[in-house]
Formats: sequence, structure tokens, C-alpha cells
Amino acid sequence: MKLDYDFDIQFVFPREMLGDLEAQEVLNAFGMSRAMRDNFVALFRSQATVDAILGADPVLKDMLKASGFDFTTYDSGAGEGFIPAEDEPYYKDVIQRLTESMDGFDLEHADLNGFDFGAFLLTCARAKALGSDTMPAETQDLGWQTSYAPNRGRGLSALGVAAAVTGMAVYLTR
Repeated sequence: MKLDYDFDIQFVFPREMLGDLEAQEVLNAFGMSRAMRDNFVALFRSQATVDAILGADPVLKDMLKASGFDFTTYDSGAGEGFIPAEDEPYYKDVIQRLTESMDGFDLEHADLNGFDFGAFLLTCARAKALGSDTMPAETQDLGWQTSYAPNRGRGLSALGVAAAVTGMAVYLTR
């Protein structure tokens, strides 16, 4: 069965709550802000993909978890190959974490239960953001987001292709 590797970003505390001054004061008391990595997770859109991950050797789940994934589903409605524009910096952060964590997890002899890691990386590399050519002002000042340059275009190819090429090179040359 062909799995769907598209994923979306879901916030722990909804963006609307983060924009509310009173709610933000409460969150600040707990040390939470909109830019915190712990405030969002990457969720696959397909239950079949989640099931494959959960049935695979634990190393796959551990690597994805370290990259910001969780294992329920969420579909933003952006469509195959697309992500909402407002989620682009968070999507890129997940890809960056995935790229950084790949060396720490050996998938070479792991049973991935039908999860095609190469196809997953290509999906990440080819994803395109829907929407305008510039980032929303509310997401431009993320301290940990360093790879975004406004007006570069809507494809995520720069970081995505780097992740795909690096990942494939690492796993195919072992």
C-alpha cells in the first residue's frame, strides 16, 4: 500500500489563544510563547501512515518524535503536496530538526513496516506553501527560525532538498 507522507502543523495552544493578551499572560506565567518548539507538533494526514510508523521498529518513531512529530492525524485541508503558508516556518523547523537528528538514528536494518523514508524525504522537499509571497508578520521573528528569506518563493526546496539529499546520501551509503 502506498503511504501518504504529507504532514501538517498543529498547535498545542491555538494561535488565536496566543494572540489574546489575557491568554498570553497566563501562558507566559508557564513559560510558553508562540515561538516555542513545544507549542507545535507535526502530524501526518494519513492514519495508514501513522499505523505504519507505530508498527515499525521503534527507531523510526523515536527519530520522528525527536524531529517534532506526534502520532495522531491532522489534515489542514491544504491538499496533497501543499501546506498552509502560515505554517511554513514551523514546517521548515521540523525538517531542520529531522535533518539534524538523522545521524543519531540508524534505520539501515530497521523494519520500517512499509514506511518509505526516501519517499517521505521527497515529500518534504517538494512541499509548497499556499498563500502570499511574504511571511505573516507574526511569524517573522521566531528566534530559532534562521533559514527563511522573504520573497525567495513559495517552494520549500532549499531546506527540503537539503534534507532529502542529505538523508538519502546518509542512508544509501551506509
